[in-house]
Amino acid sequence: VFYQKGLIYKNKNDKFKAQEMFRKAIYANPDFAPAYFESALLAMNDDEYYYEAISNFEYCMNNDYQSHVAAKHLVKIHRKELDRAEEQQYNTEETLKYYYDRLHNAAEKALEKEEELNNEEKTFIYYQRAICLMMEDKHKEAQRDFEKVVSFDSKNHKALYELSWLENEFGNFKKSLEYAQKAYGIEKDPEYLAEIAFAKKNLADYKGAIEDYNTLF
Repeated sequence: VFYQKGLIYKNKNDKFKAQEMFRKAIYANPDFAPAYFESALLAMNDDEYYYEAISNFEYCMNNDYQSHVAAKHLVKIHRKELDRAEEQQYNTEETLKYYYDRLHNAAEKALEKEEELNNEEKTFIYYQRAICLMMEDKHKEAQRDFEKVVSFDSKNHKALYELSWLENEFGNFKKSLEYAQKAYGIEKDPEYLAEIAFAKKNLADYKGAIEDYNTLF
């Protein structure tokens, strides 16, 4: 009854009453996943109930109710969490690992039903998983995900830069240069130019590398 009332209030755009009904539905039946899901959808953009949204989406994800949709939203939420954590002055490796693990887990779950995601969502989620894999030093797996990102969005300069960095790590300097030049052609980021110069140096194009370094400094 509470859940149905919640849906009615939601359709009337009365979010406060709808949320009240969904919470009552959860209290009345703690195993009723649809109420968790609807409550989380209402709470996810409200800073006051931010953590309630996380908890409710995680319940759905872990209980196979709209799990990939819940996971998709959790990827965005955990990315915001991670950004906030990285801005803090006092961070520990363990703290950041906790947030990266949550982000990675949500991305994995969201991609289980990749066919139900649009290209923009795939781009975002594959990129987040790739970053997590980089943090775990799983460079080959990260490379595959960054390549997926570029396949959905050929102008994603951040993914192109990461691919350039990885190719440098793998010793594929010509490929690294290609990726870095593509990234810099899209976004004039000094880091991208530095990667171009580094690749040129490794290809024994010292004159080109010096010119690029001079541009930087």
